[in-house]
Amino acid sequence: MKMCSYRQRIFFLVLVIGLLFPVAFFAFSSLVQQGLPSANPSQAAVDLQSENILASTEPLPFEDPDMLFPTPTCRVGLMQFDAGLSQPARLSDLQSIRTAIQQAITSNDLQLEQYLKARLAELIGTDANTALAVLDAAETAQELELSICLQAVRDSAAVHNPQVVERLLTMAEQHTDPQHQYLALASLRTQSALTAAQLDRLAVLGKERTKVVVARAATGVIGHVMRNDFARFEEYVGRFIAESQVHEEVVYYAVELSGVYTQTPFGDVSRQRLARIVLHHPSKDVRREAALVISTAQDREAVLKVFQQAFREDNDFCLRWALVKFSVRAAGAKALPLLEEFATLDPRFQQDYLDFKSLYDAGIVDWEHIWLAKNEKSPHPCDAAP
Repeated sequence: MKMCSYRQRIFFLVLVIGLLFPVAFFAFSSLVQQGLPSANPSQAAVDLQSENILASTEPLPFEDPDMLFPTPTCRVGLMQFDAGLSQPARLSDLQSIRTAIQQAITSNDLQLEQYLKARLAELIGTDANTALAVLDAAETAQELELSICLQAVRDSAAVHNPQVVERLLTMAEQHTDPQHQYLALASLRTQSALTAAQLDRLAVLGKERTKVVVARAATGVIGHVMRNDFARFEEYVGRFIAESQVHEEVVYYAVELSGVYTQTPFGDVSRQRLARIVLHHPSKDVRREAALVISTAQDREAVLKVFQQAFREDNDFCLRWALVKFSVRAAGAKALPLLEEFATLDPRFQQDYLDFKSLYDAGIVDWEHIWLAKNEKSPHPCDAAP
């Protein structure tokens, strides 16, 4: 008997595979269909009190467990639960989604937590009453559930409703738990503007002596909303650059937030407050940050006078160097006579004065190029940022 040739064997193998593939595919399809959950519309609304939607978090048969972006809607029962929610939300809807959030937290299902937070924000929408109901529930919520509820309110359009703003401010002022206070304040950062009365209330919280996290959060609200309400810049900045703030961290943060513009429109009051921080604050880091921020003020001559006084009164080398470079940042070539005076008072800065002078003599005028060229020549060891 002749042995089959190599080509004949290959042809036979391909023929067998072609015959078996349809049978295997049909069997696999039947298994997948048996594993799918019921899609009966009458079962669309799932009562979370009687059924735990997290009872099975295994992927469906057609889901790749190693996929880069798995979708939480593959959780068994979640799509039916979702379909049972209404908008505007009913009280039972809020209770159901709160139960689902608690289950997700218990199961440590971070992806589902994020999904439910976004879904709750969507349910709140523009409805102030729904947002207030969520805040009612948040009053007694703990840790992760509290965070999810308040972030959902923050992400909803209803957070701009005056009633919701008032409720968040009241929670920040009156709740005994610092975490509730902090998260209530964080939810106010997305406001487009704040009234003078609201700014005053936040300023009081910014001077909180026993809770640094609350003071910092209140200061952050003023600073972030200020960026959306530029026309009232002086009104905002005057609230959080407060001499009565006692925490160095909060003062530093307030000063940092006030310097968000290339040419900051400081009025006389806020500029003088910053000047007092440059001259008298006990923290060297705060004084340096204040010098950086005040260098962006529009009144260049007033800024140079503050730097001149600070240089004479403070012997710290790094702070003096900050005053040298921020003088150049504030006034450009017009600061060279002051730099010459600095070099006379402290010969350690003689070479710096000559370096800056040579760069301006060479025709370079903008601060960015001046600073890059100077830093290449003789970088200072205490430099953190220009």
